[in-house]
Amino acid sequence: MKNTEIIVSICCTTYNQSPYIRQCLDGFLIQKTDFPIEIVIHDDASTDGTDDIIRGYELKYPDLFKPIYQTENQFSKSIHLPVKLTYEKAVGKYIAICEGDDYWTDPYKLQKQVDFLEQHSDYSLCYSKILRYDQKRKKILRGTFGIENITFNDLLSEGNQIPTASICLNRNMIVRYYSEIKPELKNWLMGDYPLVLWFAHNCKIYCLNEVTAIYRVLELSVSHITNIQKLEAFYNSIIDIKCYFLNLYNEAIHLDDFYDEKYLNLAYRASLINDYMLYKENILKIKQNNKMITIKKIIGSCHFFFLLYHYYVIIREKFNNIK
Repeated sequence: MKNTEIIVSICCTTYNQSPYIRQCLDGFLIQKTDFPIEIVIHDDASTDGTDDIIRGYELKYPDLFKPIYQTENQFSKSIHLPVKLTYEKAVGKYIAICEGDDYWTDPYKLQKQVDFLEQHSDYSLCYSKILRYDQKRKKILRGTFGIENITFNDLLSEGNQIPTASICLNRNMIVRYYSEIKPELKNWLMGDYPLVLWFAHNCKIYCLNEVTAIYRVLELSVSHITNIQKLEAFYNSIIDIKCYFLNLYNEAIHLDDFYDEKYLNLAYRASLINDYMLYKENILKIKQNNKMITIKKIIGSCHFFFLLYHYYVIIREKFNNIK
């Protein structure tokens, strides 16, 4: 198969995900398309046999699988390196993303997304809704995840509401994103959030109103941390990302105008006000409760506790130069 014939490169990063990787790869293999695809999978020096499982698939489907086997963990150097290396090897017109612990359920997922993108050349990203699987309780959670008609401001205010496991996007735009933003040089603790923020600001994006994938909720995943220091670092990174893009696109003004709607970005202002109300509510609960309330419970009931803490410590300083 010639590289020029490949329409979609499925890009997958994995590390020590041997219990889940087969289900992920099988989700790729069930895809029914009228165009050629490739599967570029990056194993980041797994120690639990994940790489051996991938080798088995590569042996069975040598024309389909294009694996990258690391002997030294790249994530430890930069969390963005595994993904960047995977994208760089991809040759398809479009890139479809799925991490090694998630999986696709719709065999026509890629066909539907490529059909839309080919018919609407002004769009550069297509995503869908997904279901969430709680690995600990071994059950599908209620409701779907993924919001239709989402905008840059929505993503800025609400966080990432685009399911990473469902994304299919234009590879040329990925190249431009890495060239302009250079995420591998930043200390951000997530790669998908800045990516979708950039796409939402620079391109038209579309939500396929169907469920095509499953996101696996794991206790030890980056976005489900229980360690206080790690959780604080995670939310601090969210703040850094928001501040970076607000500053980059001049979407906000000095925080002294926090309550002035005509100055501060309205979506972000609404987010901060909502966070502040949650913060006050939980402080009040602590004062009214004579029993010890653990930090874990505080964080659990107020998702943005640390974000509000850093609002006073960090965000004001970061926005001082935004005119």
